[in-house]
Amino acid sequence: MAILLTALLSSCGQGDTFNYLKFDDHSLQSTHGVSFVLKVPKSYQQAGPVNHEPVFDNHPFKVSLGAFIADSTFIMIHAETLADHSGILGYSNLKSETFKGFSFKSRSQCAEFTDEIIQEEHDVKFLHDNRFNPKPAIYLKQLFTTSPDGNAEFVLSYGKRVANCSDSVISVPFKAHIEREMEAQISLRKL
Repeated sequence: MAILLTALLSSCGQGDTFNYLKFDDHSLQSTHGVSFVLKVPKSYQQAGPVNHEPVFDNHPFKVSLGAFIADSTFIMIHAETLADHSGILGYSNLKSETFKGFSFKSRSQCAEFTDEIIQEEHDVKFLHDNRFNPKPAIYLKQLFTTSPDGNAEFVLSYGKRVANCSDSVISVPFKAHIEREMEAQISLRKL
């Protein structure tokens, strides 16, 4: 696979000693130092939260993952902290964007999935196990923000199942449509 969905694709350990997400009536609150409340329409079904302890670039993380799923779309939240408190989190290489009045770093990407990839990748398997079919492909728009000390992050991912990752499918009008969908489907408030 040429493009990896970095925030979705992870190796992981199991962890139940923490939980950074709290669901309440189609809303999800992060409680780990980068605190937001996200609210979605009632047409979405809750999935999670689940907690795990992956390692990225030799740094141990504690990650709480929760999602809302509706047919061909999902809205996923990662509430993450660095277990080693190394303060390395930052996304200066990504473009800046404002969403719902808050500053984020952003990226978008597309990846195609096979049954093997779904079973190997923690977050994609989580979606699949919660009745979201990631095949044949997912277009993903992600927004990132970190704590001032670089030890915690909030990742908002908006995913849409697509036929493939070709330029004819992932066109400029398609990307604009995704931006409008995100604005319409997500309410976001900082705590």
